[in-house]
Amino acid sequence: MKESKCGMPLIKKNFLSCWGKLKLPVIVFGPIVWFSSRSEGSFFSYSWFAIHPVSMNNSNHLVNSDNMGYASYLFEQEKNKGYLPGQGPYVAAFASSNLGDVSPNILGPHCVNTGESCDNANSSCPIGGSSMCIAMGPGEDMLNSTQIIGRIIYQRAKELYASASQEVTGPLAAAHQWVNMTDVTVQLNSTHMAKTCKPALGYSFAAGTIDGFGNLNFTQGTTVGDPFWDSLRDQILGKPSAEIKECHKPKPILLHTGELTKPHPWHPDIVDVQIITIGSLAITAIPGELTTMSGRRLREAVQTEFATNGMQNMTIVISGLCNVYTHYITTFEEYQAQRYEAASTIYGPHTLSAYIQLFRGLAKAIATDTVANLSRGPEPPFFKQLIAPLIPNVVDRAPTGKTFGDVLQPAKPTYRVVRLPKR
Repeated sequence: MKESKCGMPLIKKNFLSCWGKLKLPVIVFGPIVWFSSRSEGSFFSYSWFAIHPVSMNNSNHLVNSDNMGYASYLFEQEKNKGYLPGQGPYVAAFASSNLGDVSPNILGPHCVNTGESCDNANSSCPIGGSSMCIAMGPGEDMLNSTQIIGRIIYQRAKELYASASQEVTGPLAAAHQWVNMTDVTVQLNSTHMAKTCKPALGYSFAAGTIDGFGNLNFTQGTTVGDPFWDSLRDQILGKPSAEIKECHKPKPILLHTGELTKPHPWHPDIVDVQIITIGSLAITAIPGELTTMSGRRLREAVQTEFATNGMQNMTIVISGLCNVYTHYITTFEEYQAQRYEAASTIYGPHTLSAYIQLFRGLAKAIATDTVANLSRGPEPPFFKQLIAPLIPNVVDRAPTGKTFGDVLQPAKPTYRVVRLPKR
């Protein structure tokens, strides 16, 4: 089988599933899955790409949809000829897959003050630290980079859409559970078990990444706490318990969010896991950002579970950032290095193993037609009283006697053209 540049197999398929009047052609390219649906003349499509929409860095303070949004814009403009952007019958959505550690800034990190590479374990520069280490590219500036990456995504989706050939038919099925992710017992192997932890963020979380650095003196790869920051945290928020510190090792805890509850819990305990299948296609709804290797392991585990229980040749899609958000999900090995993604893996070093175990359970229930026997799990809390903003929202209003869209100065019926003398 031919492989892509990222080492993943190139799979070109065109799945077609009929459910009532809904038709669903699907295209798969490694981590990319493309839906194109048609229902009574209206069109829409979904594709999942494992890449962060951070071509626009955090120096941009304007609302934008980044590279994925630009890909969507290009595809919709092609399909909706004659319509303005955002209008027309065809909707092309570009969603996230296991993008946790994938940057679109492919020129890599460099020290903006010296130009030298800062592609090191701490993503830090000799002068200026991590705040000077920023990834760029591939364009001349972030707007140009957004267009380049967005166009590549669009063109690849367009190629796969045009070359699709295989159809899939079959029933729709779904399995969903609520889970207390702070207390999952994981069967690592035949002799060893482990547990997840109450949520916590590590020091490297505050360092940010090469796509968006933090503003304080934190660096990625930190595995030892700092007396100053520990003392400041303890005075303001209280000390983290010995239990949570031990559970998260080697992560040095900066914020013990699982033990902070005012005015509301700082991180969720109850998380939902979900799989939806359409014939031989299974979409796993992941409540966070899986890294590349985490996604591969979960995908393979779910596919194996389906096959073991009689559903062969299932195509597994990682659909990230679904339902509730729980930050990042790294492998156990990645967790030991404590870079940004690992420090942001809030349920501890066995988070991925817990999710794999839970999603295997959902896959087995679908394959054996026992979804009805699944426990719903603990209901999540419902907060009626929202947090009041410190600064009240100021509503934009038109001046008295005016409305938005009023003409301030009407155009004249005719204009005189003035030709300037040549110099």
